[in-house]
Amino acid sequence: MTDILWNDDPGGAHEDRRRHPRITFKAYGLSYICALLVDGTVHEAVIVDISAGGARLRPLGGWAAPARGQALEVDTRFPGVAVADARRRGIVRWQTGQEFGVAFDSELPYGVADLQCLLDGGAVQAPSAGCHPDPKGL
Repeated sequence: MTDILWNDDPGGAHEDRRRHPRITFKAYGLSYICALLVDGTVHEAVIVDISAGGARLRPLGGWAAPARGQALEVDTRFPGVAVADARRRGIVRWQTGQEFGVAFDSELPYGVADLQCLLDGGAVQAPSAGCHPDPKGL
């Protein structure tokens, strides 16, 4: 991961150079909460946006955003996704106010279409197998 993809200016000049398409949760009217393991302590954060390669997060519950360079583990808590596929270790690449960007050490095995389907209540059977509507919703 290069600093061009994760910079100190989110929304700035380098925003359009990101390698992975992202999902902005605000567009879904969602406030999606993930778990973070930082220095042995579990915290919660709001996912502002996410891609296969990283996420923009905002701390929940009054804890301070971690500093640039901080190692942590993110558990997206996506329903119906295996724990091994939902958790990623990563590094904080930027921090501005209460928001911070995490670059995952390894990509999530799901692309934007799969992530969109999960947010719409579908189920991903396996990485690259496609997303299927939740039969309860039909």
